Amino acid sequence: MGSTLIRDAGSDDIAGILRVTERSWNSAYSEILSTETIDQTISELHEGDATLQLIEREDVASFVAERGEDIVGYLSGGPSTDETVARLGALYVDPDVWNDGIGTELLQTFEEHCRQQGVELIQFSVLDENEIGLSFYRKHGYTETEERTTDRFGEPITERVFRGEVE
Repeated sequence: MGSTLIRDAGSDDIAGILRVTERSWNSAYSEILSTETIDQTISELHEGDATLQLIEREDVASFVAERGEDIVGYLSGGPSTDETVARLGALYVDPDVWNDGIGTELLQTFEEHCRQQGVELIQFSVLDENEIGLSFYRKHGYTETEERTTDRFGEPITERVFRGEVE
C-alpha cells in the first residue's frame, strides 16, 4: 500500500478516470447487470468529451486519488435542484485497491468541499444489489430514503436513494 494523493481532477487524468471507472463497473456490477448494459454504460462514458466536460464544469467537484503515476480512484458530484443538497454522481475505486481507504478519502474530500459550499445534505443512488456500495455508504452514516426502479438500456434496475447530512 503506497501513499495516496487526493486532488482535483484535470484533463490529463481522463484516461486514468475512464480506466478506473471501467474496472470498477466490471467488478462491482458483473453479477448484477448484463454484460451488454455494462458495456453500453462504459461506452457512453467514453463518448466524445463527456468526462472532460464534467470535470471542467465550475459547479461540479471532481477529485482523483493518485498513487505514484496511477489514478486509482475518482469522485464527482455537484448541485441538485436544491442549493442546500449536493448530488454525488460517481465514486469509483480500482478493484485492486478496494479496502485501502481510498473511497473513504475521496468521500471525505467531497464532504469537506460541500461543507465549504454551505451544502447541508448529500444525496445519491446505489444499485439495489451493489452490496459493496451499500455497505460502504451505510458505514459512513448515510441512510436510505427511498427505493426506485429505473431503466438502463432496456434493463430494469432498482436503486436505493441515500442521503446524509454534511456535518
